[in-house]
Amino acid sequence: MWEGYGCAVRSYAFGARSGRIAADRLDGDYLAKCQAEILAAADDQTRFARENAYGTSFPDPNKAPRTAGWYFSIDQTFDIAVACQLDARAEYIDAIVRNMNYEGGCNPLNVCFLTGIGLKRQREIVHQYAFNDRRVLPPSGIPLGSLQRGFQSDLSLYPSELTPLAFPQDYGADSPLRAL
Repeated sequence: MWEGYGCAVRSYAFGARSGRIAADRLDGDYLAKCQAEILAAADDQTRFARENAYGTSFPDPNKAPRTAGWYFSIDQTFDIAVACQLDARAEYIDAIVRNMNYEGGCNPLNVCFLTGIGLKRQREIVHQYAFNDRRVLPPSGIPLGSLQRGFQSDLSLYPSELTPLAFPQDYGADSPLRAL
């Protein structure tokens, strides 16, 4: 539940709770559908976390085509936290903690994917302010992408050196998805 679609559903589902609109002005059937969509999204993210060895909610649809893209474990946690406002299930809390642990360093690399914490702090990040200021370390609290498809293979300086460095191999013949 991201971008406009998710914002619209959350706005309608929590409009009365936040005091922005009177509860009697909402359509009950549509409100129930919005709340069901929030819970369904959280159920999906919870299942992804439960079925992942590392506890991160990496989606099944992205595994087959190997498209991690810009993946942040905390983004999926937000959908689960929203659903906790409707139904505070123990499995939701567990999935939130597992995703946060992954982001905080409980992952195969033992690296934190949030700037400012962890033993191995990343110095260079994709962030305009951090790139252009005089400080050595970036500002604290900026999430870093934790999964990626692999190294870019069309670089003229490194035409074939980077591809073998990705594990598991992106297009390997034997069990390329075993680590996910």
